[in-house]
Amino acid sequence: MYFNNAATTWPKPEVVYETLDRTFRSLNSPERTTSDEGARSNEMMSSCREELAAFFNIKDPRRLIFTPSATYSLNLAILGLDWRDGDVMLMSGLEHHAVSRPIRKVAREHGARFEVAPYSPQQPIDLNFVEDKLKAGNVKLLAFAGHKGLFGPPGGGGLFVRKGIQLETLAEGGTGKDSGKHEMSGRYPSNYEVGTHNLLSIVGMTAGVRWIKEQGQEALRQHELNITRRFSEGAAKLPGVTLYGHPDVERRTAVVSLTMDGVTPEGIAQWLAEEHNVSTRAGYHCAPLPHETIGTLPGDGTIRFSFGFSNTAEEIDQVLGYLAEVPRLEGQLDWVV
Repeated sequence: MYFNNAATTWPKPEVVYETLDRTFRSLNSPERTTSDEGARSNEMMSSCREELAAFFNIKDPRRLIFTPSATYSLNLAILGLDWRDGDVMLMSGLEHHAVSRPIRKVAREHGARFEVAPYSPQQPIDLNFVEDKLKAGNVKLLAFAGHKGLFGPPGGGGLFVRKGIQLETLAEGGTGKDSGKHEMSGRYPSNYEVGTHNLLSIVGMTAGVRWIKEQGQEALRQHELNITRRFSEGAAKLPGVTLYGHPDVERRTAVVSLTMDGVTPEGIAQWLAEEHNVSTRAGYHCAPLPHETIGTLPGDGTIRFSFGFSNTAEEIDQVLGYLAEVPRLEGQLDWVV
């Protein structure tokens, strides 16, 4: 049973696997080959850029940059801006290293400072507010990962940069364009897409988006909510369990972090994996700031269960039964507190 979709969604929809196989066998590197296959590769990447731009309500596809990951996108967005001494950055108390580390770097190197917005389970980030803003299109920078909610393969992501913003480059090199010039062109998107494109990732995440549209975002969201509610309500009844996050499932994503008295999160995760072949993730999740915020650092962090479209109610009931059996007596596990 796979409950680690926050790390990467798995399994992917079958159409993603089929599309990747077909693409890998028939296409090659965009912008690098003069042949029928090269032309089709160029057309494919251009079509994917347009389709992904439309999915994110981006009017000009040229402002959508393909990157190696959401982490790279966030670094480009944060480090690429023209920071000045005295500038202030605001981040939430739940940020991943991909946001907090580049922000801290800007503070160290440019004289800017950062503030951390407070968080409590009853006053979390308003996801409806975020969604409304995304739909309205007034967003200036938007980073995304291809291998998580878009169901593509690892190794790809994207960054939207609104017209009028010119970012500094993080990497420079060949783009397949302007090859006779020593300097980068400064043009979007090629100025930031150096090296050979990861066409498989681009095609894969686009196939994932098509699948999402066919299934319906609301239907997928409702399934995740139902699974999350079933797990949260069941876990809350187990003795010694502490759940983190907003108590209203409607106001959270399909991710549940918890701790259990008498056993470390790593102990629970290893026992579930070794005894029952259940995949979760324990520790700090590359995000010490959220764990400081919720009080699990200092400490051992939490064990995280993150759900996806393929998880079932039967799996939830089964893993809840396993959690009820986690050994918590000295000598039963190597990892007890």
